[in-house]
Amino acid sequence: MSDLQQEVAKLIEKANNGIDSAGSFLQAELPEYINQLLLWHSIHSLVLAVIGMALMASPILILRKTRSLMPKPPQNREETSWAYEWWSFDKAPELNHLGVMVWISSGLLSLCMLCVGAGLINLDWLQIWLAPKVWLVEYAAKLTS
Repeated sequence: MSDLQQEVAKLIEKANNGIDSAGSFLQAELPEYINQLLLWHSIHSLVLAVIGMALMASPILILRKTRSLMPKPPQNREETSWAYEWWSFDKAPELNHLGVMVWISSGLLSLCMLCVGAGLINLDWLQIWLAPKVWLVEYAAKLTS
């Protein structure tokens, strides 16, 4: 064999040894990688689920706050106070329309927050906790498709 062929043979042997050592390294590190992957995806999913649940609960607070800001109707309808004008279409229609607009806008805001919250809820964390092998198979299938 010539010197060139010997050098090529050495390079091929080094490449094969490098591939073997890389394969053994990956085999040794694979359980740690899978553990970190499961932990990352479960925490990510849990954070999104908590944010989604908080957004879905916030319309209750918004509607309660809106209700507390609205004036109470007067007990005596003969009063000419600002509260009576608020509730009367005859005395102050612009204030009554303002109240209706407040209710409509808070209702629309609540509906939007409900929809966004429902979209954020992700139960992958529960699947990772209860059946991590099933989640890994689904994750691998998602990566290959």
